Amino acid sequence: MILPPLPVDEDDRLSALKSYCLDNISAEPAFGRLAAIVAESLEVPIAYLSFVENKSCNIIGAVGLPTGPGPREVAFCGYTILGNPLVVPDALLDERFVDNPHVLGPPHIRFFAGVPVRALGQPVGTLSIIDTTPRDLSGPGLRKLQGLARTAEDLIQFRLGNIRHAAAERRLESIIESNPVAMAVYDAQDRLLLSNGRYRETFLGSAEVKLDALITLSDLFDRIAAGGRRIWIEGQTVDWKTRRMELRREGVSPYYIQIDGQQWLLCHETRTEAGELVASFADVTALKEREAVAAEQAAVLRTTLENIDQGLALFDSGRRLVACSKAYFDLFDVSPKLRRNGTRLETMIHDLARRGVVLGREAGGDLPRPEELLRDRGTRRFELRLDGGRVLSTTMAALDDGRLVVTCLDITERKEVERLKDEFVSTVSHELRTPLTSIAGSLGLMAAGATGELPPAAARLVGIAHRNTDRLTRLVNDLLDIDKVESGQMQFELKRIDLNVLAVQAVEQSHPLAERVNVAIEARTAPKPILVEGDVNRLLQVADNLVSNAIKYSAPGQSVTVTVGLKGERACLSVIDRGPGIPEEFRSQMFRRFSQADASDRRSQEGSGLGLAIALAICHRHGGTISYESTIGIGTRFDLELPLADSSALPDPSGAGVQCLVCQGDELASDRIRHALEQAGLTVEIAQGLEAALSAIHAQLFEVLVTDLLLPDGDGFDLVRRARALRNGNELAVVVTASRPDPRRNSVETVALNILDWIEGDLDINRLTSAVERRGRFFDRALRVLHVEDAADLSQVVAIALGSTAGVDLATDLETARLRLVSKEYDVVILDIALPDGSALDLLPMIAAGPHPPAVVIFSGIEPSSDVSAMVHRVLMKSRSGVTQLAETVREIARERHG
Repeated sequence: MILPPLPVDEDDRLSALKSYCLDNISAEPAFGRLAAIVAESLEVPIAYLSFVENKSCNIIGAVGLPTGPGPREVAFCGYTILGNPLVVPDALLDERFVDNPHVLGPPHIRFFAGVPVRALGQPVGTLSIIDTTPRDLSGPGLRKLQGLARTAEDLIQFRLGNIRHAAAERRLESIIESNPVAMAVYDAQDRLLLSNGRYRETFLGSAEVKLDALITLSDLFDRIAAGGRRIWIEGQTVDWKTRRMELRREGVSPYYIQIDGQQWLLCHETRTEAGELVASFADVTALKEREAVAAEQAAVLRTTLENIDQGLALFDSGRRLVACSKAYFDLFDVSPKLRRNGTRLETMIHDLARRGVVLGREAGGDLPRPEELLRDRGTRRFELRLDGGRVLSTTMAALDDGRLVVTCLDITERKEVERLKDEFVSTVSHELRTPLTSIAGSLGLMAAGATGELPPAAARLVGIAHRNTDRLTRLVNDLLDIDKVESGQMQFELKRIDLNVLAVQAVEQSHPLAERVNVAIEARTAPKPILVEGDVNRLLQVADNLVSNAIKYSAPGQSVTVTVGLKGERACLSVIDRGPGIPEEFRSQMFRRFSQADASDRRSQEGSGLGLAIALAICHRHGGTISYESTIGIGTRFDLELPLADSSALPDPSGAGVQCLVCQGDELASDRIRHALEQAGLTVEIAQGLEAALSAIHAQLFEVLVTDLLLPDGDGFDLVRRARALRNGNELAVVVTASRPDPRRNSVETVALNILDWIEGDLDINRLTSAVERRGRFFDRALRVLHVEDAADLSQVVAIALGSTAGVDLATDLETARLRLVSKEYDVVILDIALPDGSALDLLPMIAAGPHPPAVVIFSGIEPSSDVSAMVHRVLMKSRSGVTQLAETVREIARERHG
């Protein structure tokens, strides 16, 4: 017996068998009937249809043979699936089958004929006939067998279609059943064909309810009603069953229904081409509840807008009115025809102008344009005076989505009250000043003994009267000052002033008060003059007010610091206390007249409540500002900012003495570092956190920053990043201390931030002071680096990584590199070995021949020999080392050579 070979495309053949779902199948009646037709047509006792699988020949329809799988190696069909018909007239005479067990034993094959049955073009099985006596199969007989094989192929295709259709139906049923939306399908006569569990649960109370096949919709309604459920259509007075038929005829969809007055469903109905009706019922109860809440809120809003006395209007991104209060229309006297949603803001303004209503800013200037607000997403507050004399306090605010909110309040009466109060204050002040001067002078003479020595009791009384007369005089002076400033009558004698001198004078004037309440006070001036244009007496009045307030609100034993420096391009005098901080509720009115943090009649601090108002007004007349930062329980910082007189006020970066700023999360570590650096002859200032450090760098020029990564109010790495963005922080030498390793140490950003040293673990004071002392030599000038590299973009990345510590020249070939080396002296040369015109190693003799040979770093994809590696300072392979490591290597070499 000779076994048949495997087909050359056996894998494809088995795949086709599987694709047609023909593997491991059982006998089927249709295939048995086909086998009977074959046996009768060709007059043979045995006929069968089989499919050849991996190791078996599976008979699925037969006459004269049992069905089922058998061994593939002894099956005649193993030859048939090679692709051609097989005809064996006498098996005993054919060496392939002479000793085949099916020839020598049952079914005693003598004659065999088989043709391939194909699927996807592959012979997946055979249609075969057998006889127990020798015979031949003529040409017509073979063609008949082949034709019946095509019928078998049609049966296979039809069977596959049925399988797929059944699978699709199962998928559809599964999808419908698992859908959270109630679904049902009715035929053209409104008989139920299909429903899911959610549908039965919604309308019949349980998903397990069994429905009769083809139950009519009318019967279904009756069954629902029998279950006690009541279903109504929204807006209808009849139930669902009554109205449903009318809706069907009218083709209305979607529509809402409500079950038992609680659950809301949105019904969608779609009619198919076959007349079937597909209905879905989505539970929208939550949506309906939200709609009800929104409707209630809208009603509340309408009532509010109709009754509030404040003007309020909302315009959409096209500046069309969306919502508005009645008071808004009334305050702006909007025409009746425009009092509706959709009216444009510009139309209202034009209508007012057409009717002669004039709008003008109370304080002068142009009105803000809505398009500017929308572009800047800003808020503008201003006062409008209508031509009838009314004054409106108005706010226009642009929202992020382009909408515009306008509010207005009639403050005419308030403005009149303020005017009367101003007149009263002015009159009283002038009428009191003359007699007060006389009284104060007389009391002063008596206290000085001009009338003879006073008895002790009388002297005490005169002293009390004198002190209170001085207080009253200061109050009158404050009233006159605020009146002069706000009316524009205060005169200023402008000249160039050094803010350092002003700070020292303010501190000296405040020393008696500070000593009386046991508060330390000091002035920290800038290393160079900080010049401003101003009236020295008035600016000293401002500084004195800020300093005296700081002293008054400091507890005994605390300190007040006055510093001078730069804040951006402006001069800045800062007053810093460690007092209780400014109460949150007082901050919004702090600069108003007569405002005091403690306004009770038992307050602990003296004062009229006019000092800050006067200070702010004087500052504004000088083109400056007063700002503050305050933290309850920690203290307050006031900044008086003024325009610089000219560029000469900028500090000289090359000033003598190294100024160090230390910012640590641990106070003990700060003290250790301060002591060590001061022992090294350096000037040290301590910052108590990230924001304090940034303020200090902003206001003063430092040369060194020593920062911990863990700060009370932020991250030290973020401090370095933000400091580099400041004008005074660009050239800072930075030393980072970290109690534990941090992955950012070796990042590209760390290299680009130009960090002098990064000390991890226990604080090494010797290393720290060494790094700070090395700073002067290392940063005298930028490193000169020559990068010999044919990839220009890589060289740009290296330059960025080295940052401001190095100037990088690029040479993309040997010729350019030689010209660079001849014309300029370098500190470091970086070599990529492979260049377009040769090897960069040819440059090594030239580099070594100079009077001050630079350090050489090979940064290449080609590994040099050990001899070459011994000639250079460092070898880095591009495959193993990145730009970060290269930049750090260059910086380390520079430290070794210069430190």
